[in-house]
Amino acid sequence: MKRIHLVAVVVALAALLSASVARADFMTFLGKGRTSVVRIHAPGLVSDGRRVYAGEYRVRFRDVDYPAYCVDIDAWAGSSEVTIQGPGTLLNGQQVAYLFETYAPQVSSGVEAAGLGVAIWEVLYETPGNAFDPLHGYFRISDNPAVASVALAMLANLPDSYSPHPYTAVLVSPCKQDMLIFGGPGIPEPAALSLIALGAVGVVVRRRRR
Repeated sequence: MKRIHLVAVVVALAALLSASVARADFMTFLGKGRTSVVRIHAPGLVSDGRRVYAGEYRVRFRDVDYPAYCVDIDAWAGSSEVTIQGPGTLLNGQQVAYLFETYAPQVSSGVEAAGLGVAIWEVLYETPGNAFDPLHGYFRISDNPAVASVALAMLANLPDSYSPHPYTAVLVSPCKQDMLIFGGPGIPEPAALSLIALGAVGVVVRRRRR
């Protein structure tokens, strides 16, 4: 009977902690940061054929303002409830994290920020087997050769593997663009949250054994 009770407590605690990990927060879209206009070509997606602002956006999350980069060109920018995920949940997430963590702190102009934004989109949306080239393939841009040149230079140095920083987070929206931010210690990655949950369950188990 005691064993059954212990299992029930552990399962209930794990479920509670998992629910807190998935808790939705609110992201407020504040507008553009450093950007430049490009035309996107990606057949079947919302932005196909449209001239859009690529580069840095501004969002407010948990009462802090962040520069952010879009990782979802199949939706429009806006405020929304969001959940936190790690970059590993994205297609080619390690390369996305590398681009963001390496170049976001260095950008100093709209062209450079847009180049980074386009490089991130290229890694996310290019079809398998195609080289990462912002001027060719399924995903490509036009109307801004300066931005394409910056993006191509960033894509030339992509590593085969990369370990994202724990504070790099994706704010995932059910209806607006998902945004990539460097959130700081207030936003632990999902893997860290899982370890916290497991640790708490372990504490319960040890106490019951005593």
